[in-house]
Amino acid sequence: PEMVKVQSQGNRWNVTGLMRGEFEILSPTLGQQVYLQECDAGELTISTKCTALCIDASTGTSVACQSVISAVQIVNCAHLRVECGGTGTQSFQIDQTRGCRVVIRHPGPTEVKMYLDGVTELQVEKDDSVEVSYYRMSEEGLWVDDEEHGQASLLLTKAAR
Repeated sequence: PEMVKVQSQGNRWNVTGLMRGEFEILSPTLGQQVYLQECDAGELTISTKCTALCIDASTGTSVACQSVISAVQIVNCAHLRVECGGTGTQSFQIDQTRGCRVVIRHPGPTEVKMYLDGVTELQVEKDDSVEVSYYRMSEEGLWVDDEEHGQASLLLTKAAR
């Protein structure tokens, strides 16, 4: 795809400027992070496990990852789709994002935590064995339970199936 810039720096893959095209990271080595930024209508596939995934300032982008060992961060994005499978993915931190669909595929029971700040139009699709807890940033700057968001997201998830 035109304009895409990919760099492997130490333990991090940087993918910048993926525009209306597809790109695949075939084999990040264990312990590597993937950082995706400033992408528009691109599709990124990560074919193996990575330690962490960060998506920043991207619009209309789709990311599919076999497995993220620890966390997924989504910041300043719009109309994003993120799918994580396999084992791992303990938490999602989503900040200042509008229109985000998260798909969690997991072969067995697991708990996933979603930390949300400034998020609108969130949809979560998950396997029945996955428990999701929602947290939001309080006025005091602390993470607190967000039961209301959890219920709204759950309703959207059931309707989407």
